[in-house]
Amino acid sequence: MKKSLWIVPFLSFSLLASCGEVSSSSLASSSSLESLNSSLPASSSQEAGLDDVTPFSFKAICPKGAPSMAFTPFLKGYQGQLSFAAPANVRAAFATQEYGAVVFDLNVGAKLIKANSFNYKLAGVLTKGNVFIISTGKDANKTLEEGDKIVSFGTNSLFTGIFKKVYNVSTLTEVSDVSVAYTVADTGLNNGEDVDYVLLSEPMVTKLMLKKATDSSSAPLTTSIYANLTEKWQEYSKEQKLNNGLGYDGFPQAGIFISKTLEDDQTKKAEVSAFLDKIAETGEDFELNQGKKAIQILENDTSSGLYKTEDVFNLPLNMIKSIVNLPSFTNSANPFGFNPLSFKLNDFLSDAKITGFPSIDTSLFSSYFPS
Repeated sequence: MKKSLWIVPFLSFSLLASCGEVSSSSLASSSSLESLNSSLPASSSQEAGLDDVTPFSFKAICPKGAPSMAFTPFLKGYQGQLSFAAPANVRAAFATQEYGAVVFDLNVGAKLIKANSFNYKLAGVLTKGNVFIISTGKDANKTLEEGDKIVSFGTNSLFTGIFKKVYNVSTLTEVSDVSVAYTVADTGLNNGEDVDYVLLSEPMVTKLMLKKATDSSSAPLTTSIYANLTEKWQEYSKEQKLNNGLGYDGFPQAGIFISKTLEDDQTKKAEVSAFLDKIAETGEDFELNQGKKAIQILENDTSSGLYKTEDVFNLPLNMIKSIVNLPSFTNSANPFGFNPLSFKLNDFLSDAKITGFPSIDTSLFSSYFPS
């Protein structure tokens, strides 16, 4: 079955915490994480099938973190063609035309392409909502509202617009990327000033919570997960009777773009299609199977010394295994926001009416974008 790089609007997923406050003490201890790691199935990656990859000849670039996990099946044989970098470096890749495929914030990428006539088109949606609101413990009334000091990451991201709409706030500070946001959440400071709330995505959320639970040298803040923005958006969109009253359990976040050169080369059509399908299949493994197949590939590859997951995902393998096996994930099996099912992107943007995010020009859609 051919898979699509899309998001389903009403498939429920509860990630690390329900809406509301969750203290760091509710997370698994180090010893329980080790126990969870040892419970992974021992099936081989050959049985998994994800490592059966159709050869491709182009280069791809992706931010380090959750989206890069979709490239797991390609890491063994195509490391020279894959680059995993800070978001600023990925953003710059649109201007170079060096890469056949670029993974980036979907709406920001589409705006860059439109404004600069860059040589890329949108081929699919890779992840849905993967954003949590972290409380640093510095807000005296413990209620997020206008006037609180709030930090988000990225530049004019759709999820920041959704956050502002759901919580009815107009002012916040954006930092360059999720790694910087992690530091702000860890210290409770941005440029020396106190911060009340920080928008953060997995896997950085669990990394932060585990640090707060186990690292005695960490700043003594009452850090907690205030809310899951995806769940808050679902509640809000239902109240507003969006999506014919069903609401939306998700919002487009990471997108995958391919170069127009690749788009127009008919001799590359089979390998591009196979490449996109394999990425969707990997996302489906994380969504529906707790990433068991992908993690088995990572175990096999890293045990052979082919690479370190820290260099690709900014996380050690044990941390990745811990995240997908935390008890709070067992109902969703989707800790990184992957979801390969479909919804109509422009219908979502038109319906949601997020300030600054109009429908995407149809000329920016690739022929590979699912119809």
